[in-house]
Amino acid sequence: MPGPIAFKCSLCAADAYAMSRTAALGLVLALLGTALARAATPPPVPLSDEAMAKEREEAFWAMVRNRKGPSEEEIRDTLSRGDFTALEGRLDALQRSHEAGETNEYFVFEAFFIFKKRDLQPEIERWVKEHPHAWSALAARGMMNWALAWRARGGGYISGVTQGQIDQMRAYLNLASGDLHAAIAKRPGFLPAYSGLIDVARMLGDSAAGRDAIEAALRQNPNTYQVRWDYMGALEPKWGGSVAAMDAFAREAQAQAVVNPQLIALLGSPWAARGEDRYLAKDWQAAIDSYSRALQFGRKATWLRWRAGAYKKVNKLPEAIADLSEVLHYTPDSADVLAERASCLQQTQQGDAALHDLARAAELAPDASWIARNYAKALLMSLKPQDSAAVLERFLAAHPRDANTLEDLGLLYRQTLHQPVRARELMERLIEVEPKRAAAWRIYADALFELHDPRARDTYAHYFELVDPKDPVESMMATLIRQRLSNTPPAAMPQ
Repeated sequence: MPGPIAFKCSLCAADAYAMSRTAALGLVLALLGTALARAATPPPVPLSDEAMAKEREEAFWAMVRNRKGPSEEEIRDTLSRGDFTALEGRLDALQRSHEAGETNEYFVFEAFFIFKKRDLQPEIERWVKEHPHAWSALAARGMMNWALAWRARGGGYISGVTQGQIDQMRAYLNLASGDLHAAIAKRPGFLPAYSGLIDVARMLGDSAAGRDAIEAALRQNPNTYQVRWDYMGALEPKWGGSVAAMDAFAREAQAQAVVNPQLIALLGSPWAARGEDRYLAKDWQAAIDSYSRALQFGRKATWLRWRAGAYKKVNKLPEAIADLSEVLHYTPDSADVLAERASCLQQTQQGDAALHDLARAAELAPDASWIARNYAKALLMSLKPQDSAAVLERFLAAHPRDANTLEDLGLLYRQTLHQPVRARELMERLIEVEPKRAAAWRIYADALFELHDPRARDTYAHYFELVDPKDPVESMMATLIRQRLSNTPPAAMPQ
């Protein structure tokens, strides 16, 4: 467990901010946090409320919309042109602006997190090669290697990660750590590097290194919210921490809430950790209650989405829609949230609204297979099979080997649009991509049968061999097909 962070509270901050209503409220919250610091669990009476939390979130996103940093397009363009001097100047100006208190830390994090995107690796490597001493180049490569470590590890639980993946992850983490430390040596006030080092320490199980990183960050900027937020994640029980440690850390941060009201949201993190634990235990109402407490301190998208998921489990769809709509109010271009809300809207017989959300989601995330497929299914349910096929055909044109889309489209042409020739073509492609996919051989055999193709008989036989008896859907389909074939006169069978 990390040692206590120095707790300092001074009334001079009130003079600096002329004790505005917001500053005065923040000071009261900080003092209340001090008084309750000995409590083992969050207090029974919240130190904030939903309305105030929403006001803070509104103010934050209003600030975000009033952009103060370079856009992703600008960074990508400058990087692709190889104008590294110009890029360094832009990023250095952004960092100086933040250190002078003119620009929120969010914009520095946003700018440098762009370098975590997979397709930028060649340009970043070239940048560091040509400008090996530029702090921003080293920071960018550190972000890149940090992201590569997560990709090497893969998703899911650690029990499913191979030793080879772990070794590769560690190699990337060591590279990331070296670059981030080098960037800090040149620019100590560069906060995203500390967040990166905290996450590196978390992935390596090195709590001492994580504690060193947060303490160093707070020496540079005691008002930082983002680095504290990232360290709070490292204190979660699933990473070897505890709710008590999270709660203590959140309370210590309230000494600076008068300067940075965002820090109040940290008080919700212990409740959110409880909520996740209850959600995974399928205790839906307890999850809802815990996330509701968390959301009194901060309207975090993750918390709203987890609570929406719990609401769905207990069939409280209007409440789930309200939570997802709040997320979209702050970030209207969140494709996955639009798709989540569409699912709820469909279940409440709001088909047109669901289609609107899915159309927008597909536009925002043209490479997301699950969104394109859900959109196509919604169109099919709305009796628009041609439109459904058009959505899948567009996606397939960009992703010709996407197995799930091939299957969905083949089934649509075979069963609904009654175009067995197109269904056959698609299944031939799918079999090439996944030769052991039973459903592909089933749809393929059905199309051949309808076309009186003599290959149908052998294709059905191969399908029966591939069916996994533990798969209830395919087992049932195989039984129905056998019955159909047994009732088919020999003359009607393809010869």
